[in-house]
Amino acid sequence: MQDIERRRNRRYKAREGTVALLGEPLNIMGSVIDVSEGGLAFRYISNGKRPSESFELDILYSQQLVYIDKMPFKTVSDAEMTGESASKLFPVRRCGVQFGELTEAQKSKLEYLIQNHTLA
Repeated sequence: MQDIERRRNRRYKAREGTVALLGEPLNIMGSVIDVSEGGLAFRYISNGKRPSESFELDILYSQQLVYIDKMPFKTVSDAEMTGESASKLFPVRRCGVQFGELTEAQKSKLEYLIQNHTLA
């Protein structure tokens, strides 16, 4: 069976140091795997908390201090990454999110991040 690509936007591999921050106060921090204009995927160590169905997240690229805050999103996937657990108590999970309606400033910063701080 052939996989059907459901994404509208090309995903770009995130550089090391790109993180997703969720919650107010912060309750999940994850390493961004890939990003597009429509969403992103990140891995995080599960401490029993999971991304809510619909919320806001921040993206931080620490190497160049690129920060995009309060990006609305909805969770489209959240699954344990087999073979990558930090321990049995704290499994590593992969979460995929779709962005909601972004402001022009958020779109501009996201485009800048993708063009200048992702891997081909």
